[in-house]
Amino acid sequence: MSEHVDQHSSDINPLSALEAQSLETSLKALWDRAKRAGELIAQLREERSGLQRKVEELEREIGQLREVVSLKDELIKKVSAEPMRPSGKNGVVLSDGERQQLGARVKELLAKIEGYL
Repeated sequence: MSEHVDQHSSDINPLSALEAQSLETSLKALWDRAKRAGELIAQLREERSGLQRKVEELEREIGQLREVVSLKDELIKKVSAEPMRPSGKNGVVLSDGERQQLGARVKELLAKIEGYL
């Protein structure tokens, strides 16, 4: 009966040396992939954080540009509403064509700013 138990014990050993080595190699490859995935995730998080900072910086810049454009637009409206007077200490007076060109340029800049948003 002991021979039968010994023979049966060797049949129960589920992994041969080759299978064990193959399993070990597979587990190592899996571990390496998981480790690399973790490194990539960390790298992507860092890149995302940098991009988020850049977006915030650009949003601040856009806000500042909007303020400047708004002030210039108000100035254009104010100058457009005033009658033409000779140039003097108050600055340069624009002709109707120059006002239209300046207004078109301001609209162009506003469209570009909106495009960035």
